[in-house]
Amino acid sequence: MSPTRCRGGSNGLAMHGWSTGRPPWSGSWCATTCRPDRGDREMNHRQARRKTDLATAAWTRAVRVVHVWPGVPAPPKTARVLSRPPTLGGLLLLLALSACGQQTRMLPDAGNIDTKLAFSCRYEADASPAPDPELQQIFEYARFMQKNNLLDPQASANVEIARLYRIAAAHGHIKANYNLQNGLRRGDFDGSVIGVLDLNDQLIAAQAPAGYYLLGVYVNSGFGYSANDELALRYFRKAADLGNPQAQYYVGDKLTWLGPDHPAFPIGWQMYRCAAEQGHAKAAGEYATYLNDKDRGQALKYYQLAVKAGNDIAANALRKSFLAPGSGDLNDLGLAYDAERSRRYKIISKTLGDWSYRQPTVPDIDDIVPLPPAPLPAWDGKIQWLRDHEAGVAPPAPSEERLRALAEAKLLDPATGLPDEARRAR
Repeated sequence: MSPTRCRGGSNGLAMHGWSTGRPPWSGSWCATTCRPDRGDREMNHRQARRKTDLATAAWTRAVRVVHVWPGVPAPPKTARVLSRPPTLGGLLLLLALSACGQQTRMLPDAGNIDTKLAFSCRYEADASPAPDPELQQIFEYARFMQKNNLLDPQASANVEIARLYRIAAAHGHIKANYNLQNGLRRGDFDGSVIGVLDLNDQLIAAQAPAGYYLLGVYVNSGFGYSANDELALRYFRKAADLGNPQAQYYVGDKLTWLGPDHPAFPIGWQMYRCAAEQGHAKAAGEYATYLNDKDRGQALKYYQLAVKAGNDIAANALRKSFLAPGSGDLNDLGLAYDAERSRRYKIISKTLGDWSYRQPTVPDIDDIVPLPPAPLPAWDGKIQWLRDHEAGVAPPAPSEERLRALAEAKLLDPATGLPDEARRAR
């Protein structure tokens, strides 16, 4: 049986504006039971690729699975899970144990993933219905509470956050479901591994792209399922094709590392671009860097998109670009010297870096530093996100009466959002 894959560090794949903590495969998943592989598989492949030609063959094998080329045998459709649904008192241990269970759990069929090499850009927003306004209010209030509970986490606040997410998720709110899964995996909320998988089954049943992305994360890391890299890649590709920007970035990264001589290389950059256009900060920044020596005008556009999405590195790159006309180096985007534009990007970069744990964005970037030749407007030195944060104004709180009604409609305990077993047994 494959060992659990434990990942560490930030990879920028947390769903922007949805999750407020560590990425889905944070190092907190690692434990010693079952001796999980504590290395980062992707980084190991990259290092090996630089040292030996053998890695080229390994990446080629991976991309065949990503594209599900005809003739590639389908992996098994079942995977092992834990024998019983435990609580999260010992979640860190159980995440490692999840590859050692005895029961089987059916996985969604990966055989219907598009077999063509080409990628057609789709946006996740187009694949998901607009949320009900009442459920959106519950979600926004829960997310506000969650972001304000990061530096000094309070257990009582987490109980309330989980309750709100559970009620909204039970009524089909996709982002509430996603954030609830993340909180359960991190151990912020009480629940079970099987409970996380059941929540994700709801996303997949709704054909939500995020559901396939999370399934790829779980299968890749051995969370609740036996670790299976090839099957995980199929799910990541499915999510990318449906429009999930995190999956587009992940698969795009795999393909671009194959090198410019590989036929899948341009497909990878198409995925980066699609993710960038959806507000994926890292994808936008890396795609802009790729365009540096190819199309400076487009590179400038995607650097600006990256800053808008909250990429402090992209803001710093633009800061340098307005100080480096004619230098011929990577900072040269063919721009005229402009000390004031450079100063503004420097302030923005510092703000984004200082507050990175809150995932700030700069939707007002074009009102602060519009791209030339547009003139610079007056600016007080603060992005709108920082003004809103300093004001500390909470979104409207949902009424307890409506929360109770929504909970009871789904046979949930209104006090916790958990299933009301007594009512369900009637």
